[in-house]
Amino acid sequence: MSTSGFYPMPVKTTATRRRKSATTVRKSPVTKKVISAESVTKYTHIPQNNQVTETQTPSKVRPEKPNLTWTDYREDIKVRWDIHVWETQELWKDSKNFYQNYLKPFTIKTVDYLKDSYDRAFNQEEVKKQDS
Repeated sequence: MSTSGFYPMPVKTTATRRRKSATTVRKSPVTKKVISAESVTKYTHIPQNNQVTETQTPSKVRPEKPNLTWTDYREDIKVRWDIHVWETQELWKDSKNFYQNYLKPFTIKTVDYLKDSYDRAFNQEEVKKQDS
């Protein structure tokens, strides 16, 4: 006897019917591929190299005198800044052309279409009153 005094009652189960499709699926024939066997060489003795050589890696030491002077660095910065300015100007020109040639006409066309669609959908009564 359970401590709670609850006994679960058996529940009638219904069998589910499985449907079969009305059409049968044709299976395509499987083609077999012939794979040629490769010859494998078997070794009974593993060759060992018992000689170990050590190479000295050169230590990296800072040179006494740097190769570039302050004026070289300054000239390099000027050239890099000029390149940066030119690149940003080209980017701005490309952005303006993209806006003028693609975005602006497309946006105007979209807004006009939306206005016409709204007028056709919601302002039909006003048009009928004005015609009468």
